[in-house]
Amino acid sequence: LTGDLIANDTTISFGSLTIGSNGEYSATSGTTTVDQGSTYVLRNLGTYTHNSGTLKVARSSASGTRFLELGSAAIHKLVIDGSATTAAVAFVGVVNCAGDLEVTNGDFRAYGGSGDVTIDGDVTVSNSSFFRTETSQLAAGGVNASLGSLSVASGATYDATPLTTTITNQTGGGYAWYNASGGTFTHNNGLVKFTDNASLYCQENTFYDLELNLSSVSLEFRWSDISGNTLNILNNFTISSGRFKFNTAGDSIIVHGLTKLESTSQYGLNSPSGTHTFNGLVTLNGGTWFLSSGTNNMAGIRNVGGTIS
Repeated sequence: LTGDLIANDTTISFGSLTIGSNGEYSATSGTTTVDQGSTYVLRNLGTYTHNSGTLKVARSSASGTRFLELGSAAIHKLVIDGSATTAAVAFVGVVNCAGDLEVTNGDFRAYGGSGDVTIDGDVTVSNSSFFRTETSQLAAGGVNASLGSLSVASGATYDATPLTTTITNQTGGGYAWYNASGGTFTHNNGLVKFTDNASLYCQENTFYDLELNLSSVSLEFRWSDISGNTLNILNNFTISSGRFKFNTAGDSIIVHGLTKLESTSQYGLNSPSGTHTFNGLVTLNGGTWFLSSGTNNMAGIRNVGGTIS
């Protein structure tokens, strides 16, 4: 496409779409579907105007990898819906999405040298799909991902960046992070950071690095397990802003690295009674630490300006 194309129909379908440096695609407010292409399903070197519509990548063949290059354009909603879970779509450059991302079937991944991913809305991974960092991208250092919320269905996988996954919001049900029973979160030694402006729920068993940096110290991060009643943090745990709450008071926690409590934040709401084990130093630079009425195992604690209750 070297000129301008204005899509007026509700549904527009292309085998592939290439927008030249002087071209513009003014999308339908409905759904624009791109399918197979020889290399790119969509390559934007010009202007892509989303008009609050949906961009759907529907790989009709499972063979090979096809590429998605959005350029600097923001899109509204992105759906990856291939013919099989092996139908791979790799993005080149950055991904900016003002709405939701749904990976309903197929393998959506970062390509080596790609930029960051910013999804303002909800990210849903379902039906044995993947949302992951490709091996070549891991070798290149990975990308940062900012997601409004993340939901991983049973049988689906979120294969995370080795850098930072930031969760900025939550679904209508209040979950900022929901990993269903049978879902898979592969942490790749990355940090998951929560920055919501409201209290939220999180369902997960294991993180590598976990940081709470909510917009107010009065907001609650309410954790519940998928199974097993224990939160495992394999490296460091930081509460920069917010209040960590066990949704079930008797649940346990194991932190293998360092733990820090900052500002006027709080750890251990809901009168915890489980076994709390911290294999690295716990540092209170401020805030309030509520001990479990059960067992508290600590390698060491340094109270600089906090309160232990």
